Amino acid sequence: KTACLIVGVFAGKLRDPFLRQLDELVAGAVTRAVRSKEFTGRKGESLLLPGSKGMAAERVLLYGLGKERSVGLNSLRQAASGAARLLAEKQLGSFLLLLPPLPTKKTGLAERVQAVLKVSCWPIITMTATCRKRGRVRRSGWLKSAC
Repeated sequence: KTACLIVGVFAGKLRDPFLRQLDELVAGAVTRAVRSKEFTGRKGESLLLPGSKGMAAERVLLYGLGKERSVGLNSLRQAASGAARLLAEKQLGSFLLLLPPLPTKKTGLAERVQAVLKVSCWPIITMTATCRKRGRVRRSGWLKSAC
């Protein structure tokens, strides 16, 4: 069980199969937020939702990554920083991070995870870095970092 599931969302990619499944788990809250334009996936935009019964997360944070073609390591660092601030404000110490496949050339999962950890480094961070790829979830394992 984790305090918060953070989901990186591209602008214009709100019909992603994973988001549809997540929407079912949170009783249509994602659909309502998208329809009301409360959440569009714009860079830096966020939406914090309560988790539901049967979920391993107490809360769900959708975090806008902006347009897919403009995402790079710097924008990933900015997103991690923004999400970390929100988690700190809400005093949520553990999280699970889900990132869509990123169009960053010449960077692998390890570099992306490192970018996130450098920014969101708390006294002890435990996270699972997970990437969605073609509807399947691939888990890279537990990472621990002491700052």
